[in-house]
Amino acid sequence: MIVKFSFLGSEYSFEKSKYVVIPVIDNIDKAPAIEVIKQSLQLPGYNNKYNIDYNNIPVYTYDMVLLERSSMEELSFVIRNIISRSKIPIMIAPDHSVTISTIGLFQNYVILDAHPDMYDEYRGSKYDHACVAKRLREYTEHVYHYGVRVVERDEIGWKHYDNSINDFYLSIDMDILDPKYIDTNVLVPNGISYQQLLDFIDSLRGKNILGIDVVEILPERKSAYLVADLIANILAMLESN
Repeated sequence: MIVKFSFLGSEYSFEKSKYVVIPVIDNIDKAPAIEVIKQSLQLPGYNNKYNIDYNNIPVYTYDMVLLERSSMEELSFVIRNIISRSKIPIMIAPDHSVTISTIGLFQNYVILDAHPDMYDEYRGSKYDHACVAKRLREYTEHVYHYGVRVVERDEIGWKHYDNSINDFYLSIDMDILDPKYIDTNVLVPNGISYQQLLDFIDSLRGKNILGIDVVEILPERKSAYLVADLIANILAMLESN
């Protein structure tokens, strides 16, 4: 049997898709997004919680995008094209900085993260993963956080998630989870459980999620499988709306 190397093995074309997965990589030999797609092929074919067959979810996997400093403009162009076709972009990336590529495309953001990422500059760059929310806030004040548990002295002005928000871009930094569930680039103790994360995702049923990214992932099988399962559950939740 030939299985297409796309998220969930989906055979949907770009034209017929509703969701577009964008694998963002920084190293072809150690690319978390590739491992996530690989592990998505191992998921069960049916989501009993949402009564959805995964092969019925209209998802398309875009070409891989190499993460470089210049790639933010390229990513922004790709995402703009996807949303102009009334589709939902889903970035899978090793670094949270990719969210910066969405600036100017969305007005409301919900960020799941252990950190507020409100540094004005970090490690000599204003576009580091620790500066994501700060850069977003320069374009819109509607940036909300869920799961923050580590805040530095200078990280001020961030807002807690408000359940009344209905139209937004969803950014998930996997360090929101406790390290016993997943390995990420930054390990932060006392995080939420995977079930709590799924419960939060379920609480978004009926919301209008305009775009998604899942970031700070390592190319390790267990973690990649969990990320694949998370994205599959998000897709099933959206399809159940």
